[in-house]
Amino acid sequence: MSDNIKPIGGSWGAAECDRAWQELRDWLGPSRACVWTQSEYDLWETDCGNAFQLNDGGPHDNDMAICCYCGGALVEQAYEDVRDDDEE
Repeated sequence: MSDNIKPIGGSWGAAECDRAWQELRDWLGPSRACVWTQSEYDLWETDCGNAFQLNDGGPHDNDMAICCYCGGALVEQAYEDVRDDDEE
């Protein structure tokens, strides 16, 4: 990253913000994905070893696109009920 980062409280123009975001993206490297798998009880288990509870809809329904734990691109895998016919 640049050595000319301004201290907290400094003001940046649009061009400086754009440059800082580009430097951050370059520093982080290629995008990675984090799959969130829905459990039977609306608990979403993450590839990065965490869990998140949503009460209404899935992550994308709630405008979530990035994993809040690891920063990876959030990929949603909805719950699939896999019961044997004998269990019903």
